[in-house]
Amino acid sequence: MQNFNIKPIYILAVILMVTAGLSGCYKDKGNYDYQPLPPGISIDTNTYGTSYQKKLNIDSLIIDPVISYDGDTSKLRYEWQIWKNLKYTKLQSGRKLRYKVGKDDFIPSIGSYSIRLAVSNKELASDEVNPNANMVFSRIITLSVLTEAYQGMLVLHGDGNQCDVGLIQDNFFLPKGGQTVKTAVISDFYSSFNGGEKIPGIGKQLEKIGLVTLSGSTVTGSSNIYIFTDKTTVRADYLIMQKKGDYSFLFKIPSVASGKPGSMKSIAEGQNKSLVDDGRLFYGTFVGPLFNPDIKYYAAPYVAVIAWSPDKRGAVIFDNISKSFLYCPYNTSTSSIDRFPANAVSGVNLQPNNMNADLVYMEARGRRYNTLAVMKDQPTGNKYLAEFDFTAEDLGRVSVGRYPMENLPDQDKIKHYAFGRELNMAYYATSNKLYQYLFQGGNLAAQAYAFPANEEITMMKIIKYEFSPSSTYYQFSNKQMLISTVDSQGHGKIYAFAINEISGAISLKGTFDGFGRVYDVCVKDQ
Repeated sequence: MQNFNIKPIYILAVILMVTAGLSGCYKDKGNYDYQPLPPGISIDTNTYGTSYQKKLNIDSLIIDPVISYDGDTSKLRYEWQIWKNLKYTKLQSGRKLRYKVGKDDFIPSIGSYSIRLAVSNKELASDEVNPNANMVFSRIITLSVLTEAYQGMLVLHGDGNQCDVGLIQDNFFLPKGGQTVKTAVISDFYSSFNGGEKIPGIGKQLEKIGLVTLSGSTVTGSSNIYIFTDKTTVRADYLIMQKKGDYSFLFKIPSVASGKPGSMKSIAEGQNKSLVDDGRLFYGTFVGPLFNPDIKYYAAPYVAVIAWSPDKRGAVIFDNISKSFLYCPYNTSTSSIDRFPANAVSGVNLQPNNMNADLVYMEARGRRYNTLAVMKDQPTGNKYLAEFDFTAEDLGRVSVGRYPMENLPDQDKIKHYAFGRELNMAYYATSNKLYQYLFQGGNLAAQAYAFPANEEITMMKIIKYEFSPSSTYYQFSNKQMLISTVDSQGHGKIYAFAINEISGAISLKGTFDGFGRVYDVCVKDQ
């Protein structure tokens, strides 16, 4: 048998060799980056909350946590982080957070956001594989971002080169009865939410599409305000007015937008909406311009949204080529457009399929109410008011009445028209006079209000905010008329009138200034 006895001297030699080798490895700092572990970092959870509620573009989030550290605090790095795009991203440096909510793209709108504080030692090398290895984190902080309840009347105004959208807050513009608000005019309402950015061009129209439901910081649904000028279009969030894009969002295929919108109208929450875009009519879901292989048309910049009963009319426009009225079916996915047949109503000299006249102005009195169109007769050059019932069962019986306007007071100086739901709610205006037009009451007109001689009327509008013929989100729908003026210095003013629904008589409720030249107004009920 082999002898495995090993003498003690050899065992000692092996131990010495192993010990020497280990010592050499320990001293080999040139090949390995050894760092001391960081002294203990502690974030006191009693010095900050786990949830905060702040108002967008109004409030600042301030958090001042107490940090305990066993070493030199000047060596600490602080980074506030926000959860965005499926990861935590740097929001701000420094131990104390002072952040204006909504000032940048980190918090662009109302909603719920997660924030945390990361603390690390600046002298510790970062770990490329795990950058958070040397960081200590606070608890997750939930920030609920709400919006101020901005309700009132939006005002599109400008100086001829650029526009802004202002807001009038007043009891006369609140959507529901029983509400009260301190009167205020915010002339730069839009630009204040968009870093001071104005909207290029001369204003044309404001139109709201959609409805949202608010529950704390949770928003259900969507709502936008569309702003049209002669240079551009803007889509902004209806609640907070932040710019989100342009009007191409309306279209199923955004590239079909021409950039030349003529007029847009909507009813209710915007399902029944219609747009004249560079002479083309879009309706409902805006799948594409409405089409008929037998009709070549170019729509005037007016549209009447009828939106009444399946298999009947959705919207009506006037074709500048054939001088006739065209309609589309009440179907949000429709793609067709057609002409009305010859008039079959005896005693009414109106041929909707051949008017032989130019359209001056058109407005539906209300949902499922008649439409009024101011026409200029081609043979004579005289104006007349044409009344249509575009909801009639029989397409051949939409013509209602024709009312000559050549004998009305100041008829040759008329610049603006406004038509309300009731028969006595028809008005026109010269540069500084307002007339009530009783077209079915003897076809007479009488002066209703005279504005100062140094002020020129720039806009008049009866506010209609209808969900159905009998309901509305706005208590003053079809009971309120706004007229704007501008003086020689470019200072704009809005006159707010209440309308008696029976007589059509008006009474001044207030005036509001602080604007440039006013182009349009729109209710802001949320």
